[in-house]
Amino acid sequence: MPTYKGISGKSWDVADKPFAGGGEGDVFNIIGNTALVAKIYQPDKRTTERERKLSIMVKTKPSVLGQYAWPFDVLYYNGKFSGYIMPKVVGKEKLRNIYVYDNRRGKPWTLFIAIAKNIASAVHNVHEIGHVIGDLNSDNILVDPHTGLVTLVDIDSYHITDKSGYIYRCGMGVAEFVAPEIQGKHFPSAPLPTFTKETDLFALAVMIFVVLMNGAHPFACKTTGGSSSSFQPVENIARGISPYFKESSASNLDIPRYAPALTCLPAELQELFRRAFVLGHKNPKNRPSAEEYYHALERLEKKIKACRVNKQHLYYRLTYECPWCRVDQKMNAVTQTLHKPGVVSPAKPTPVNPKTVKPTFKKKHSFMKKFVAIIILALIFILPNTLGRKEVAEDSAAENTAPVASNIQPVSVGKPENTASATTKVPVVTTSVTTTVPGEAASWGLEVRAMNAGTESVPAINSVEFTIVDDSGAEIINGQIDQINQRLEYDFIPTVTGMYRFEFSNVTKNARFKLLVMDDKGEIMESGIYMDNDDGISLSLDFGRNYRLWVEQFENLGSFSLNIKKQKSLYNISNLTAVSDSVQFIDQQNNYLFDPSIDGSYRFEFSDVPDVTKLSLYVFNSAGEIIKSNFDMDTGDGLTLWLYGGQTYTLQVRQYENFGAYKLNIGHQKNFYDLSYLSAVTDSIQYKDQKNNYIFTAENKGDYRFEFSGVPEGTDLYLTVYNTGWEILESGNDMDSGDGLTVTLYEGQKCYIQVIQYENTGSYTLNIGHQKKLLDISFYTWVTDSIQFTDQKNNYQYTAKSNGDVRFEFSTVPEGTDLDLTIYDSGWDVIMSGSDLDSGDGLTVSLAKGQTVYIRVGQYENTGHYKLNVKR
Repeated sequence: MPTYKGISGKSWDVADKPFAGGGEGDVFNIIGNTALVAKIYQPDKRTTERERKLSIMVKTKPSVLGQYAWPFDVLYYNGKFSGYIMPKVVGKEKLRNIYVYDNRRGKPWTLFIAIAKNIASAVHNVHEIGHVIGDLNSDNILVDPHTGLVTLVDIDSYHITDKSGYIYRCGMGVAEFVAPEIQGKHFPSAPLPTFTKETDLFALAVMIFVVLMNGAHPFACKTTGGSSSSFQPVENIARGISPYFKESSASNLDIPRYAPALTCLPAELQELFRRAFVLGHKNPKNRPSAEEYYHALERLEKKIKACRVNKQHLYYRLTYECPWCRVDQKMNAVTQTLHKPGVVSPAKPTPVNPKTVKPTFKKKHSFMKKFVAIIILALIFILPNTLGRKEVAEDSAAENTAPVASNIQPVSVGKPENTASATTKVPVVTTSVTTTVPGEAASWGLEVRAMNAGTESVPAINSVEFTIVDDSGAEIINGQIDQINQRLEYDFIPTVTGMYRFEFSNVTKNARFKLLVMDDKGEIMESGIYMDNDDGISLSLDFGRNYRLWVEQFENLGSFSLNIKKQKSLYNISNLTAVSDSVQFIDQQNNYLFDPSIDGSYRFEFSDVPDVTKLSLYVFNSAGEIIKSNFDMDTGDGLTLWLYGGQTYTLQVRQYENFGAYKLNIGHQKNFYDLSYLSAVTDSIQYKDQKNNYIFTAENKGDYRFEFSGVPEGTDLYLTVYNTGWEILESGNDMDSGDGLTVTLYEGQKCYIQVIQYENTGSYTLNIGHQKKLLDISFYTWVTDSIQFTDQKNNYQYTAKSNGDVRFEFSTVPEGTDLDLTIYDSGWDVIMSGSDLDSGDGLTVSLAKGQTVYIRVGQYENTGHYKLNVKR
């Protein structure tokens, strides 16, 4: 039974035989202490570097030691470094064994939320003492499968920095948890920095994701029609490809079959993962902190409901359907192919060169056929007269009511379904026109006017600023210590709850004092000794309570001034866009109330901070819990976070380094605006991370275009279109004037459009290209129409009145404009198509009497008017 001596001076009796071991060393029980064990390294692993590293870790421990197998003592045998003492972990399993899909059955989702919270807490506590974990992976975390409590192990591999800045490396990493910026590096020898807090936050995000998402890795995917073997997480991490985010995925990738959709999580958590895996791929500083995950998971815990079909299924209460039932359906139907009854899949279009397509004429010898043809021509001449008069009357009525764009209707963010319905439709006016050319039959045409739904301008957020003048009223106590062990006592009653500082000045040379602060029960709250000029005590005091201050002689005699630096009053900044204030003493805290008017994303950012001054910013919820924070902040630094309308938050600016004035700028969330009946909206981005939200409801089935114009030089934007479940339909980033998205929508389908600040700020116009209605051109010999936006498609219906060939041919197409033309059968299968068409180009199709076809004219290059001639 060997006895080891600890750096603490304590002796440790270690068992003769190990109960566990690995490549670096063995683990032994401690005689007489069942709570601790000793890890004894193999002789070649007992390096001076490891000894120094462990010595540092013994001296700097996290605040909650129960979360770690943290080194308690460094062990020596015969004066030589041998290993260390750590807590014994029993009754826990490796995290990987708990979260994998096959092992999750019977475990409630709330257990996995608790596990994720506890991991976030453990990572936060390590970062709080200035260390980096490095090799953060699911095998180094042990979990109680009943309570969700976690213990981080293999602590001696952590990435530790001492006070001099020397780094004791972490020399290993599991690739599927390694951040993209350090993928593929040889960690023992790669140039520093290797592991950072940001790389820990990537691994943490992956871990929380797999815990919540049925064991699915955020970078694991499969092809939409095939296997996942070619798309492994490690390669995708390096390339930034995740199937859960459209802006970082490919069209042929899909999530694994056992994974739920990302929409099973609240929007807040979806956004945190987007920052970690999409924005964080480009800039690791965008990754959320462990604290942000913790608070988001805490809020999720309070919003859980049970499935009506399977009571063991617990899920986020705002999710449309039980995600676990949906996963079970997919897993139980591996070979099933989905088919929608009554829907015919369109055949692959066959390109046709319209310049080589020639009409085919059949000789008609029968007198009866000639007679029938004459009768049909007569009907063709008569019917449009009747129908034309009716249509002109309808159009006249429409024109008498001037089309005016509806007012933009603001609604509460998060509840867009309450938007007031606008009554004005997108005006697409058609007019029947008759022309007669001498010697030819009458020509019946249809003129379709260009869409002009009107535009609206969303006003910028008005600037409302306020400057806070210090109202705390500094107080000074002057005192004199004339005798050894003399004590002076003072009473102090705070006028505001908050942070106060008691600081010495004008201290007699060589004199030193002791300061004690006691509460109204006589208990010492804080004390300090050997205090000279600028030394003091900072602590939080309650309004109205009577506190007692003691100043005692500590070394030599003399006089002093005790400056009482007080907490400022609480200010409500809910209706401001900026507040100017200052920090004037060590540990000062300035508090502000903020009541957001609607749910949404808000930005709080510093400006006008002096060069030498640094600040901290904290945001608390109504329960006093920190939901987001940052420190060492300067001009341009800030926090962006999601806040809920109707709740009250407290913002706290703390002194971090030096003193001075500052301005705290507030970026407010604008209301949702309804764009359904507009052709353009002018709006602006005024602050970093701003999100402008819009609602759009499609009037007709087809393609709609959302395109930017008027974007200032140097400004770039994100554009995302979501369905009503906040699943991404289309998205794009780094967008400028002329950039946009084309989205296919069904009649009556509602979607949300979000414009986000990407680079710099400024105004923009978002142009909306609407899908026109399907028009019946069966009785017309021509139709004039226009293409006004990229990817526009105009649809027409034609029913043949007799057997024969019909040619659809363009004319009056402007120079530089080219069009697509496609003819579909009644099931929307392609009959023929042509592209890059100009005046004189067209398609000829042979139709039977009563046969209906659909004709689609699409934008190919540039925009402009055209005439589509119908030649029977």
